[in-house]
Amino acid sequence: MIRKLFTLYIFWLIFFLLFRILFILYLQSTGTEITFVDYFKCSFHGLRLDLSTASYVVAIPFLIFIMQEFSSREIFKRIINIYHLIIIPVCIILLLANMPLYHSWGTLINRRAITFAADPVEMLASLSTLMLISSIAAAGLLSLFFIRLNRLMLPDSKGPTSSKTYIKILTSLVCAACVVIGIRGGLQLIPINESNASFSSRSVLNDAAVNPLWHLANNISKSKLTDKNLYHEMPDELAKNTVASLYTGDSCNMEIFKIAKPNVVLIILESFTADVLEPLGGEKGLTPFLSSLCDSSLLFTNIYASGRRTDQALPSLFAGFPAQPDYSVMRFTEKAAALPSMPALMMDAGYHLSYYYGGETGFSNMGAYLHHNKFEKIISRDDFASGNMNSKWGAHDEFVLQRQLKDLAVEKQPFLSVLLTLTSHEPFEIPRENYFPATNEPDRFRNAVRYTDDCLKNYFSTAEKESWFANTVFILVADHGHLLPMQRDFYDVMSHRIPLVIYGGALKDEFKGRKINGTGNQNDLPVTLLKQLKIVTDQFLMSNDLLDTCRNNFAYVDMDQTLGWITDDGSFTYLHHSNKPERIKNITDTTSYKKAVAYRQQLFETFMHLGDPVQKK
Repeated sequence: MIRKLFTLYIFWLIFFLLFRILFILYLQSTGTEITFVDYFKCSFHGLRLDLSTASYVVAIPFLIFIMQEFSSREIFKRIINIYHLIIIPVCIILLLANMPLYHSWGTLINRRAITFAADPVEMLASLSTLMLISSIAAAGLLSLFFIRLNRLMLPDSKGPTSSKTYIKILTSLVCAACVVIGIRGGLQLIPINESNASFSSRSVLNDAAVNPLWHLANNISKSKLTDKNLYHEMPDELAKNTVASLYTGDSCNMEIFKIAKPNVVLIILESFTADVLEPLGGEKGLTPFLSSLCDSSLLFTNIYASGRRTDQALPSLFAGFPAQPDYSVMRFTEKAAALPSMPALMMDAGYHLSYYYGGETGFSNMGAYLHHNKFEKIISRDDFASGNMNSKWGAHDEFVLQRQLKDLAVEKQPFLSVLLTLTSHEPFEIPRENYFPATNEPDRFRNAVRYTDDCLKNYFSTAEKESWFANTVFILVADHGHLLPMQRDFYDVMSHRIPLVIYGGALKDEFKGRKINGTGNQNDLPVTLLKQLKIVTDQFLMSNDLLDTCRNNFAYVDMDQTLGWITDDGSFTYLHHSNKPERIKNITDTTSYKKAVAYRQQLFETFMHLGDPVQKK
């Protein structure tokens, strides 16, 4: 059994490698520059996804191999042959279709492409007669070749082996474990995803590394969306115009930087709810350093995260795209790639990009999203010693902050360097003695937050002595809020309230110690920063300028089936199923309710159609 299973894996790896060559040759024929070295990089970084795909494909033959260990019935051999007669041509057709599809749409084969098979007449009408004949001939010849290769490679089964029953059972269990581990992509904390194949700032190389069949299956499993907007409550044009009106008005922009192109260090603080920061009305003593830093910083006092998880925060902070109900856009590679990118625009303006995170970039497809955003240097869990790790997520904050400081000392300027902390994530483990008795979860959270605050104190005491500090602004913002430490209710919009602090040598003196109290969202950061850098922001349709005193002050928060809406006057939540506002605080006008409903409808409509081929025309 082991020999047959191993041979099948080799067959499928050869199969995927050869089709990757064909895919790259096709791209080169269409004018895409891909070198010989790039091919090896694509093959190397795509190997784990190839293995995962192969594990799915061999799962059925493996089950039949087990049956053959205990029976000599000829039917088992026939089933395996029939299986390969079906699966090989199907895979070939999908992989061949992927090539012109990628050239036309700029995306690997996906669920949307498969839906076109329901209208074969229209689909075939887009092909010339020569292309149709050559495609059929290629599919037929390749199918014959690989079916024959499969028959030659796969050992002929001669019925049950003479091994003892317990040996057969043990062998079956070991092989089963290998198949399951292969499907999962290894024994790491997070199952394999497309980020594991992502290695380049050139999206075409990352796409060439990704196994198209794995991508298709993953896309289908995640694309449970219908063509109907689940949050449709008014005419589309009315919703669109209502949302657009929220982002229009006179421009009354303040300029807060001393120089035109300051270095930007964006520190994203894991779970740092406003409830831990004293200047925002939070508990005293939890973040003494960060609280004191606000005295010499520009502090935004009424900012809200639109979602509850980090995979919702990154698109908010980089693309100005708020969290959407039930889904995370970052998990959909094609949709995320269709979003605008603040880091990419800054790179075009001459900035050097780097990203620091102590955890796995495979989390929620983070790695692929970072490469889409053109980050040139990505430092993650594998770049830190095992002694610097906690038991679950990765390197503690102090080691990640130290690594960033070390690298920035030699980084070319101007730079955008992003750092995401993680120690204040559950299970709230810190590598020091507890600051508070850790007898309950709120206190463990308090300990983790205080630890990160101490790390920031040491970080800035070093950063302020660096030569680049005078030309740098630091933006500290949370990825999302938290129910702790106050143990707030899940539907309390205040659990989404987060700090946003701008500090540094390049911040004008008149803004140090100043507070801006207007209500805003985390996804307003891209337009706010880019306008200060004089970079065009027309692509960011749901991001506002927090430094524009004429803006509409509001914030939207997503709680899946419930949305939260906050203005300078008050707040309310709105339940999808009951279609009525609840938890109303000082807002009673129906106009505000309609704005909130229109916002959610338009957001989900945009999410549904991100990456559609029509948008690329």
